[in-house]
Amino acid sequence: MLAAVLLNSRCLPMGVSVAPDLRGSPLRRLLVAQIVVDESWAVARTRDGVDAGRLLGAGLVLYLAWVAGTAAGLLLAGVLPEPQTLGLDAAFPALFLALLVAGVRNRTDTAVALGGAGLALALTPVLPPGPAPADRRAGRPGRGGPMTVWLVVVGVGTATVAIKALGPVALGGRPLPAPVRRVLSALGPGLLAALVATSAFTSGGALVLDARLGGLAAAAIAVACRAPVLVTVIAAAATTAAIRLLAG
Repeated sequence: MLAAVLLNSRCLPMGVSVAPDLRGSPLRRLLVAQIVVDESWAVARTRDGVDAGRLLGAGLVLYLAWVAGTAAGLLLAGVLPEPQTLGLDAAFPALFLALLVAGVRNRTDTAVALGGAGLALALTPVLPPGPAPADRRAGRPGRGGPMTVWLVVVGVGTATVAIKALGPVALGGRPLPAPVRRVLSALGPGLLAALVATSAFTSGGALVLDARLGGLAAAAIAVACRAPVLVTVIAAAATTAAIRLLAG
């Protein structure tokens, strides 16, 4: 539970960075803050802050897609193949790569991105996601029954709502000091690069090289050719799936 809250604490600086561009009542800012996620925040970033309209639109589309995708997966679990068979685990690094390249504007952004990726990979063996190591070695999903799971869900959910809301509710509509803006402007490349690295080169708390590397290479080529984000994601997933199929 603590690990999940720490992971979601990345939403705090994102919330602070969008706060000056969010207007309206504290309740409205609290609600809008809940759709500030990695993708909507990256899409809405501008040179001087964020585009509030783009943030709202991207956040709502992502929310609806997330709910629809989850429902489809639940209902069609017995029909659909494993996500890895379709290369869908390469879709996330491809998406984050496309957003990263679009947001890198200068050498400072490049340096921050490389540092973020390196730090994320260096910390992966030390702070692995998922169940405790003893549970993984024993093949157990983790301790506790259904009640424990629900308590964790409610606890993490409540903490995440509060983390996301803190910046927009407390600072909504107020300009940030110039040093704070400079620090927050560097947050995007570092965060996105870390997400690319961990979603492409880690599995189960360990560093790995697998078919996702080929998918990421295909995504890089698509980005270099200025292909739309959707085409980039599809290219990565298709390439990853093809490599796994050929590898048997």
